[in-house]
Amino acid sequence: MAFDRNEAADVAFGHRPVLLDECMEGLAIRPGGIYLDGTLGRAGHSWEIVRRLNAGGRLIGLDRDETALADKFGARFVDALEGDICRTQAFTPESLAAIAARELNHLAQRVKAQCGLVLAMGSDVRDLVAAQYGKTSGMTAMRDYVDSIYRAFAEYVLDADDIPTAGTPAKLTVDGSRLMAAIGSGEPFDLLALLPRQYRGDVDAVEAELDTIVGLDEVKDFVRGIAQNVQAQQKRKAQGLKVADVNMHMIFTGNPGTGKTTIARILAKYLKAIGALRGGQLVEVTRADLVGRYVGHTAPLTNTVIQSALGGVLFIDEAYSLYRGGEDSFGLEAIDTLVKGIEDNRGDLVVILAGYTREMQLFLSANSGLASRFPNQIEFPDYTGEELYRITLSIAKSKGYNLDESCRDVLVQWYDAQQAADAATNGNGRMARNVLEKAILNQARRLVADADADLALLLPGDFELE
Repeated sequence: MAFDRNEAADVAFGHRPVLLDECMEGLAIRPGGIYLDGTLGRAGHSWEIVRRLNAGGRLIGLDRDETALADKFGARFVDALEGDICRTQAFTPESLAAIAARELNHLAQRVKAQCGLVLAMGSDVRDLVAAQYGKTSGMTAMRDYVDSIYRAFAEYVLDADDIPTAGTPAKLTVDGSRLMAAIGSGEPFDLLALLPRQYRGDVDAVEAELDTIVGLDEVKDFVRGIAQNVQAQQKRKAQGLKVADVNMHMIFTGNPGTGKTTIARILAKYLKAIGALRGGQLVEVTRADLVGRYVGHTAPLTNTVIQSALGGVLFIDEAYSLYRGGEDSFGLEAIDTLVKGIEDNRGDLVVILAGYTREMQLFLSANSGLASRFPNQIEFPDYTGEELYRITLSIAKSKGYNLDESCRDVLVQWYDAQQAADAATNGNGRMARNVLEKAILNQARRLVADADADLALLLPGDFELE
């Protein structure tokens, strides 16, 4: 059908919409084609599509109702549609229950064929599956949930000491929000608690990233130990055994450039991969992000930061600066708010306090209540000359450069001397990065005089080692 833009639209859009011509050119509208417009509105695209269609063409537009269409296109447009308006309605509880029952029937067939288990379940399971439906995720959320049930059964069978025989009954029930499973004559257990094993691939990727970190062997062992403890408690929970709370709040001490932030980021990924954290994000803050500038400002500021870190790791750098002693009431308020946030969000937040070793010890000695909530204290040692050389190699490779073999002894000796003189202020890994960047700059100057030189090779003379 043909129609003209209404006056209201022309007034509202007195200019030609940005990228309209480019969009129409890209669409290459065929006169007899059928098009779906999921952003139906007055910006111009819908009008231009319709203008290019003939009697055989169709534009299917999505909007709320006829009133919304009339507001955007005018009453004449709605009248011209006649019987071409299709109305949808929200799913009723009954229809969602029927869909959930259908999905569970498919699940039962799949579990029987692949796992040898015969499922039995009641309306409580059906209603739990139906409740997964959401306005934004729609049926996808329901199907994903059912698929997670299948994966959990598969993990159970794969990990079982005695593989269940074909035809073994498996009963599903609901306990609060948990989906419980009883295999054969066994006791019910939280079925979906087995799902962290599905993240094995992600765990391997994080392990590989951890292995690329130069040195810090004890720190890396600690990270792996935390993850292994979490996984052990998850397994106990799945078997219906008592679970020991794993306090994962930590204190990282050490000089700048020793890898504290990098390890914190990898730890966040690790905990997400094994299912201990739902988000896995690292939120890095300092005192300025937590402590307000006037009365009543600090607590809301700190709470906002805590909320942004839920499901992940909150990394507070130079944490000792939170409390400066004496009259620092704002700092104390931030600490009190932080402690409360830790208690209120137990299991959904990991907090890491980081800073210089000496300053952190003094800080914790003045805040015994805070120290008791951070039992995991990890010291990050300064890098040796050999480790700094390996870091230099790694950074160079990432930038497309190689170091001549003759650079090794020169750099190791120089790094060792620098660390012995003042490791606290040299910057450790940051020093290696700075040294390499200067070498790259010096190589560029050398290449001007020697056009045939290897563009990727750095020589000892390129490094400024004074």
